[in-house]
Amino acid sequence: MITTIIILVFSLVVLAKSAQVVINNSVKLSDFFGLSQMSVGFLLIAVVTSLPELSIALASSITDSAALSLGDILGSNLINMGLVLGLMAVLTRKLSTTKHNIPTINKILLLVLIFPVALFAMKSAGAIVGVLLIVLFLFFSYSILKSNVNLQSTESKIRKKEALYAFIYFVVGMVLILLSSSFTVDSSITLAKMIGVSGGFIGATLIALGTSLPELAVNLIAIKHKRFELAIGNIIGSCFINVTLVAGVLLLLNTIVFDLTLLSILSFFTILMSITLYISINTKKSINTYEGLALLFLYVLFMITMLGFHSVG
Repeated sequence: MITTIIILVFSLVVLAKSAQVVINNSVKLSDFFGLSQMSVGFLLIAVVTSLPELSIALASSITDSAALSLGDILGSNLINMGLVLGLMAVLTRKLSTTKHNIPTINKILLLVLIFPVALFAMKSAGAIVGVLLIVLFLFFSYSILKSNVNLQSTESKIRKKEALYAFIYFVVGMVLILLSSSFTVDSSITLAKMIGVSGGFIGATLIALGTSLPELAVNLIAIKHKRFELAIGNIIGSCFINVTLVAGVLLLLNTIVFDLTLLSILSFFTILMSITLYISINTKKSINTYEGLALLFLYVLFMITMLGFHSVG
């Protein structure tokens, strides 16, 4: 068991570090090609920070453990909304956005809220739902790019040689993400079997925390430089990508019969966090310290509930 735990921890560390390499170099590439900060937050960085979840989905499909990936998707969204956004709101005291971004944020929060509830109602899903989610991702991504991307008129500070190196590091980082995620899934399944817990439980807690480390790292850097909109865009964008692209790929490759008890817990806390964020952003265009503490409390309560669910199970 000790060897398995060491492999799991090492894989999660490599996963987080390699994702950070990809993130740093994707920012350089976005600057070189003249992408706006809004598009970087909502799509480019959000896509990159969701690569661990996507990699877990692919690796889980190969190892026939799709429930682990579904738990990771929903658990990652709870970590993004509860732990990461909550922590950022507490650290900044007021995490603000602009009126222009609110409609987009509202649409994504509604989608994030509906997703687990719809899965609960369907009880199982497969390729048809997967295709619909991928189409939704492409359509919504296009609409965001159309409304938010403006090519910068100023000359990029990134030179061609630096952009080339950034692209090489970007590719290397992606390869490391894929490899480390595969080891993460394998060791998680082994550990779950050893201690007698379901793959869904491991996915929604430990793996979700590990695959959300890139978002946490990126946003701590973002708030340090007072790029609050970039931080909010990254988190909301990551949640959107998880329930469309990542879930779509997972369901395209697998037909999953859901654990309704686990799904009900995940749905309940997703609804609470989504509503909390919706009220905060629409009434004040910001998330203050108290609302951040509320989100953190909901995440802690979720973890306690999950531990209770496991002990009862």
